[in-house]
Amino acid sequence: MDLLSPLLPVSRETFIHFHGEHSPHQHPGSGAITPQHIRSLQQLLKGKERVDIQLQCQQPATGKTKRAVEGQWMLCGDQKSRLELCSKSMFSLVPSPGGPNAGTGVGIYTRLIESLMCGSIPVVVGVGVLPFDEVIDWSRAGLIVPSGRYSDILYILRSVSSGDIQNFRLKGRHLWYTYFSSPLRVVQIAVAIVRSRTLHPPPPAPHFVGKQLLYLPAPHHKQITSPCFTNNFTAYSWSFWNDIPGPLFSYPSSPFNPGLHFSRLNEVAIAHSASQSAKGRAAIESTFKKNFLVNVPPEQFTVVIITYKRNEALMEGLAHLKGIPSLNKVVIVWNNEDDPSADLKWPDIGIPIVVVRGKGNSLNNKFLPYKEIETEAVLQLDDDVLMAPEEIEFGFRQVYMLGVMTGVFRVCMALAVY
Repeated sequence: MDLLSPLLPVSRETFIHFHGEHSPHQHPGSGAITPQHIRSLQQLLKGKERVDIQLQCQQPATGKTKRAVEGQWMLCGDQKSRLELCSKSMFSLVPSPGGPNAGTGVGIYTRLIESLMCGSIPVVVGVGVLPFDEVIDWSRAGLIVPSGRYSDILYILRSVSSGDIQNFRLKGRHLWYTYFSSPLRVVQIAVAIVRSRTLHPPPPAPHFVGKQLLYLPAPHHKQITSPCFTNNFTAYSWSFWNDIPGPLFSYPSSPFNPGLHFSRLNEVAIAHSASQSAKGRAAIESTFKKNFLVNVPPEQFTVVIITYKRNEALMEGLAHLKGIPSLNKVVIVWNNEDDPSADLKWPDIGIPIVVVRGKGNSLNNKFLPYKEIETEAVLQLDDDVLMAPEEIEFGFRQVYMLGVMTGVFRVCMALAVY
């Protein structure tokens, strides 16, 4: 969107920003942030930091945001002008009226959402209720300052490091896109919250259904499909509310899933068998296999190959995949305009081969979630990449046993020799 501001560089023209006009209240309450508080902050920052604070609107806000409830802060200008000023500031002040209106009003929520849009860290002072705070961890996207600590706000802001500022901005941009980017998205999130209260998981994310051009079965090959949707009803799924990919869909698997790996089981096994060392190595290995290996289900992986008018290289690469024990199937993303020729001689590798067509001729087609992929582990190759079966199997075992990402050398790599 044109209204979104870049998140870099970290430093900006203004240190803190606030434009607003206060609507007096007869009983502001002990937690209210009044013009006197804002002026005191302005005096503290004067001559030390670059500030942009105005307590009277030169151009009143238009529409619904023009009207302010007693004790609240009225917005100034239109959205475009506010975002332009906010995008130049590192921090944006979001004060609360306190009293019976604490944490309510269009002005508070508008300032909060606009600060997320322009990458200015919201400094929420005295607000008791924030949008969707039932599921959103707002402390990861901004600073929540109790009204009683208002006098220390300058010290708090100066203590924020550049790394924390960048993390706040990234998380704030994610929250804006996931929760507040459109009225439809707000409604979807409200429905998702109601669904979570009743312990109903979100609908599964849609697969990409490409046109299947060819299927070469392997009747004697035993395929193992990875378990799917294993975290729909666990506490782990709660993290999706504040992290990628978000709460609107459930996914078959996730790279953030804290699964069981042999490395972790091995540590537990060593500690468990320390007291049984007198029984000998054979007894220790037997205990490990009996109590720990059974917790790790067998897994396989899928090879995805993208190809474009290099049939000979493709056939040679397929031939190199023969004899890989953990290979589930090979999915070939066919970027050619024409369908595979009937004259092509496909190698017999003992593994099912599926040829699908993606969205036009694009290298990004290999990243689409094809419904033919039934394993969590995926190895993506170009049609001119040749790897030994032992090398591929070793890489998969590293992922499966240690739970770490594994890569291989590029097609051409120059190693400096000193």
